[in-house]
Amino acid sequence: MVPAAPALGAAGRPATSVAKPSGKAPLRYRDPVFDQVSVRRDIAYSGSEAMDVYEPAGDHAHNRPAMVWIHGGGFRGGTRHQGNVVGLARAFAQRGYVAASIDYRLLATGVVCGGTATPPAPCGPAALAARDDALAAVGWLRAHARGLRLDPHRIAVGGTSAGAVTSLLVATDAPAKVGAAVSISGWLPGAGAYSRTDAPTLFFQGTADPIVPYGGIPAFVAGWAGRDGCSRRSTQQRRSATVTIFRWPGCRGGAQVEHLRLTGGKHIELLPQLRAAGVDPAATAWRFLRRHRLPAA
Repeated sequence: MVPAAPALGAAGRPATSVAKPSGKAPLRYRDPVFDQVSVRRDIAYSGSEAMDVYEPAGDHAHNRPAMVWIHGGGFRGGTRHQGNVVGLARAFAQRGYVAASIDYRLLATGVVCGGTATPPAPCGPAALAARDDALAAVGWLRAHARGLRLDPHRIAVGGTSAGAVTSLLVATDAPAKVGAAVSISGWLPGAGAYSRTDAPTLFFQGTADPIVPYGGIPAFVAGWAGRDGCSRRSTQQRRSATVTIFRWPGCRGGAQVEHLRLTGGKHIELLPQLRAAGVDPAATAWRFLRRHRLPAA
């Protein structure tokens, strides 16, 4: 059971707030302003599942936003120690966030959850178990917000591959009320899996992904946006010869949907490929999250 988010203040804004960063760079929550990161390891949050919590070393700020990172591995492998999610957690901590990298139950034994339009039967229950564990992790952070000096209103989730699927499932869970979701090489099969209660969502996807074929992604993301009441047509911003950002404006209830497409981008290799293309995934995520009061509005 995930603890309910604390009540909002007037006009639906969080009762606690952090002033918007101002002044010349480096700016907290945008730039890496901390050289060192401290890590609280092996924190049990649900049964035998554990998380590591990354914080900026020597930081004394309160009401900090938090980001939960969820590893990939096809729901049958992987750990919270994987380099890509650890790198993202550290990058966010260096910007002033509290970041968690979590383990979750791996129940898709003996099958491959990816590469096909219809996943094998065990993949669905495995994904839902991962979602429930991620929701428990969000609940644990909220329950311990005071000790961690984080703002329970401003918790987002993100992940790679199976972790991206898990983050999307958390985003569709209305009681969780997460601030936003970041999906890196992930999607949800089945049009009924998402609803009008989705959190604002940022999708990173490569067109040469062999695990999550890109052919179905444009319709999937457009459908996701449509269920949030967004415009049927997206705007496009071409960042380079290989990087295009699609945005769906006018979403209901303040939701927002963005999709960053990397032409030629693959699956496991997507993050380093984005960096090679001049895209900093952490900075791109920050720019998205800031519009949803994650760092500050």
